Amino acid sequence: MAGSQPRRHQPRLPRERLAHCDFGVVGCARRDQLHRNHAQEERELVAAVAHPAVGLVVDAWHVFRAGTSLAELAAALAQSAIFGVELDDAAPEVIGSLFEDTVQRRLLCDEGCFDLRGLVQLLRDKGFDGPWGVEILSVAFRELPVTGALQRAADTARKVL
Repeated sequence: MAGSQPRRHQPRLPRERLAHCDFGVVGCARRDQLHRNHAQEERELVAAVAHPAVGLVVDAWHVFRAGTSLAELAAALAQSAIFGVELDDAAPEVIGSLFEDTVQRRLLCDEGCFDLRGLVQLLRDKGFDGPWGVEILSVAFRELPVTGALQRAADTARKVL
């Protein structure tokens, strides 16, 4: 089992659910398939593995684009299962396909419609204290000079942290 391999060296094996893909399925879900409680499914998967080296990465994009409410997320998450968090933001509506929106149109923190402050507070209430990452997959962001892009990502993340 994958969870037993890292134990010898003490690394952790994080799992991240994508809003547009189901576990074990290559390809994208239709938008009408997104609104189900992926957070609960992820908790059940981590619980079934029952290994301390296996946990979750909570990605704001996939939480909110999958239609998971903060209440659903709070009910589904155990602090010990959270290995990391990725912060990003989005326009209110998906532009193009969900996959295209995911890899081309993410926004910097606090520049879209996601309740990032609520997400951060929920995760802190669960006892999570880091690491916090920023994941911006965006055509516009990739065009920025690296130093400027890093500074903007850090500055906008600090607004919600």
